[in-house]
Amino acid sequence: LGSPPPFAAGGAGGGVTFGSETFAGRSRTVASFAGGDAELVTVRGDSCSGLPSDQFTVSVWVRLSEARPAAGFVGCYRNDASDGGGMGWYLGASVTGRSFAFVLRGEGSDAALQLTDTTEQFTLGTWYHVAGSYDSTTMRLMVDGALVLTSTAQSGPV
Repeated sequence: LGSPPPFAAGGAGGGVTFGSETFAGRSRTVASFAGGDAELVTVRGDSCSGLPSDQFTVSVWVRLSEARPAAGFVGCYRNDASDGGGMGWYLGASVTGRSFAFVLRGEGSDAALQLTDTTEQFTLGTWYHVAGSYDSTTMRLMVDGALVLTSTAQSGPV
C-alpha cells in the first residue's frame, strides 16, 4: 500500500482532499482546500527541497473570516528564533492580523523580513488574490494584481 502521506490536515476535517498530479514530468502530492473546517496542512521538513530557491512567484486566493496575526496561508518556512527568525518564505497575514504579508529570509541575510503595508487593511469576508515574488535580490508583495511593496533587504537563495 505504500507509506503514509508526508503531511497531516489540521482543523476539524472535511475540507481538504489529498491526491497527486504530474507537472513537468514529476509526480507530486497535492492538497485541495474545498471549504469546510480544515485549517492547515503540515508537510515533512524535507518537503521544500524540490522547490525553487532563487527565483519564484507564489500566489493564493484567500477569503478570511477572522483576523489571525502572523498566520501563514502558503509557504515553506522553518521557524527558529535562535537563528534570526528562521529560514524560508511564506505568504500570510501580518503581525497585526489585518493586512497581508510576504515573509522571507535569504541565505545572505541575518534575519527574516516581513514585507507588509499595515496601512492597507483587508476586509473580512472578501476574496483577495495575494502574491509574493523573489529573484534573489528583490521581494515583491502584490494584492489583486497591484504591486503593494518591494524590498531589496534580502539576498541570496532561500
